[in-house]
Amino acid sequence: MYKFIVVDDERLIRKGILKKIEKLDLEIELAGEAENGEEAIELIEKVKPHIILTDMRMPLMDGKALLKKLQQDYPEIKIIVISGYSDFEYLQEAISANVVDYILKPFNKEEIYKSFTKAINSIDKELSATKKLEQIETEFDINYLSDLITSCQTVYDSGYFKSTKIKTLKNFHSFLLLSIYSPEKSSKDIYENMLTFSNFAENCVLIPGSSKINLCFVLYAFNNESNGEISAFVKKQGIEIYEHLKSLSFSNMYLSFSSITADLSLINNCYLESLEALNKRDVRDNFYILIYDNYEISPVESDWDKIDTLVFFIEAGNERKVLELINEFFNTLENISPLTLVTIKYNCLTVFRSIRNMLKDHYDILKKYSFTNDYEAILNNNFDYNKIKSSSIQMLSRLTSMFKDKNVYPSEELIENIKKYIKKNYSNDINLEKISSLFFLNPSYLSFLFKEKTGENLIDFVNKVRIEKAKELLKTTDYKIYKIAKMLGFDNDKYFFRVFKKLSGYTPEKYRIMEQVK
Repeated sequence: MYKFIVVDDERLIRKGILKKIEKLDLEIELAGEAENGEEAIELIEKVKPHIILTDMRMPLMDGKALLKKLQQDYPEIKIIVISGYSDFEYLQEAISANVVDYILKPFNKEEIYKSFTKAINSIDKELSATKKLEQIETEFDINYLSDLITSCQTVYDSGYFKSTKIKTLKNFHSFLLLSIYSPEKSSKDIYENMLTFSNFAENCVLIPGSSKINLCFVLYAFNNESNGEISAFVKKQGIEIYEHLKSLSFSNMYLSFSSITADLSLINNCYLESLEALNKRDVRDNFYILIYDNYEISPVESDWDKIDTLVFFIEAGNERKVLELINEFFNTLENISPLTLVTIKYNCLTVFRSIRNMLKDHYDILKKYSFTNDYEAILNNNFDYNKIKSSSIQMLSRLTSMFKDKNVYPSEELIENIKKYIKKNYSNDINLEKISSLFFLNPSYLSFLFKEKTGENLIDFVNKVRIEKAKELLKTTDYKIYKIAKMLGFDNDKYFFRVFKKLSGYTPEKYRIMEQVK
């Protein structure tokens, strides 16, 4: 509804004008009447009209003075001039004051209807433009906040804020961040469903996450509330949001609140705290609302000892064995208690590093497949055990398939394949039984076959490879000899000394001295 006032010094004329206006089928309502410009200004301050109908000839403050005052102090108000005088002076004044319409007395219903319609259309057009500008500014501010949260934007400046609502944030004294995570929903899905949440307080801003993460954020601002009041609010709000999303078929989600900060420029810290709270969660617990606390939690190392076997079968392109081993790895993890995401991600990264080291020997595959970046992103941006497990299986299966096409270990070159494996993995625990299991051979047969084809025992070949590497390290580094022995897979220093002297004719110390004086 649009409010209007009528300004004319003759009461009967005002009544006549209003009588005609009453018959108009428009969303307008009378907000008051004034006899002159001074009364009009007082009335404007009180009722805040959208439209003014004014005469030009009035006592005290006439129409010309009123138009100047309105143009100066109230440029948003739409003015319709009604005058009994058609001289050029008044018309010129009306044009210079951006008057919507200028009509002469007496006027008919059609004329006043046309004038009001012009005024309403002008108001609607300006409101639409203002609303659009506010929407653009709000989107700009929310994107800026989103970048601040996830550290894509590292420079905080409250002067960047453009929209009315976001500008008010700098007036608040403390802030906290809620991160909403769902492994089944995208950031956009979470954000759009959160837009329908009706119990948002005025002191919060809903912020979408990037397309790379299944997260949405709510930034809360507080002024004089105590920590206890904020804590009670957080718990209540968390339950309400959880129930809201659950009603919208969110079967799997986690809400994580950061601690309170007094500085909006530290909002990235709040983000990291909310992620830490998610990572500390025991995946067996049904806690869906998490609140950050600053206690440290260390990962538990798995006792699964088949990482190098998994790496071999990936490189060999054996999809069946890779699937079998990765499932065995996760089954071993599931025996750990408590099973936090910190522990899961730590052990996954341990496996990942070994695979990454192997990939360095295969530049063509490394170039085609961004395994390094993709897998780290999976671990960093996922907070659900089943999602991490399924994504790991999917990625390793894809990688294994690429190696299958590469055919690193062709079946017709069995002994050469074994020698290639030993040269690549000399620092690992290598023995006859392990090599046999990797290449699906009986240990006795492998021992016989290797000696027949190469003229030496398998373990002698392993030692020869290791000692050649030892010579290289003794010449090019100042590592302690016991460290070199360990790096090469020798658990026993004395055994390393004995093998080195047997194959080189010198002790490791003597060999190093000889090479240094050359």
